[in-house]
Amino acid sequence: MHIRLKAQPSISLITCTNSKIKILRLIESLKRQNVKINLYVLNFSRLNFEIRHLSSKNLKIQLVKKTKYSLSKARNFFLSKIKSNIVGFPDDDCLYPRGLLRDVIRNYDNRQKKCIGCCYKFHGGPLKNKKKVFQKDIFGNCISFNFFLFNKKGLRFNESLGLGAKYNFGEESELLLRQLKDGHYLQKNNKLSIYHPKPIKEKFHHYFSQGLGIIGFLKTCKRKKLKLSYLAKLKLLTGSFIKMLYYFATNKRRLFINNLGICAGKLSGFINHYEYKP
Repeated sequence: MHIRLKAQPSISLITCTNSKIKILRLIESLKRQNVKINLYVLNFSRLNFEIRHLSSKNLKIQLVKKTKYSLSKARNFFLSKIKSNIVGFPDDDCLYPRGLLRDVIRNYDNRQKKCIGCCYKFHGGPLKNKKKVFQKDIFGNCISFNFFLFNKKGLRFNESLGLGAKYNFGEESELLLRQLKDGHYLQKNNKLSIYHPKPIKEKFHHYFSQGLGIIGFLKTCKRKKLKLSYLAKLKLLTGSFIKMLYYFATNKRRLFINNLGICAGKLSGFINHYEYKP
């Protein structure tokens, strides 16, 4: 009599890059995971490079080049194609610690009815001391590269939110607010930590776009009746203004200008009544 072994859940990772060096580092960290992975890479740089030859028994790599896609549109492009049980969205400069994806699989195998994924600590951003992340807890806990969702039909990002879109903010938060409705939650691991470097310097327009995106995101949540705690709303609306005053008083010019850009974007969003329309 033959005993049928339980198939291991499949994992797909979706990332975008404009740097071959960064994506090679991510691939090296994935090869240390010792689980089967499907890696989908969208190259939106002007340079052509090839990485599919780095595929192995446990790591299958697909590469697509599209230079005019926003981050959300690129993710949706791949989400419409994958059939894996689990999906994650690492940045190209992330590094996964050994054993992380095996823990993701363990969460999937032991999931409860209301559990739809899991999230992890990330470099420079410790998670709040809770075992579960609910809809009200996502700010400060969840950024796209540190959570994994148990794949289901209709999983999509808003293509007007996020890097390269009309509003440079909130695509992962809006996605999670929709997914974590009705008491659903993410299981959390406070022991394993995903490495992600600190943000690089950006131009004023980047921060202006981020401020504009915050207003578009808040209006979207209001219209779609996605719950946000009062503390989260207050932090989103006033946090950059408080930081701007602090950095002005302490003569930290670059940080002051960054937060000034965010405040200017928010003000423009209020005055012009910008709103995301699906």
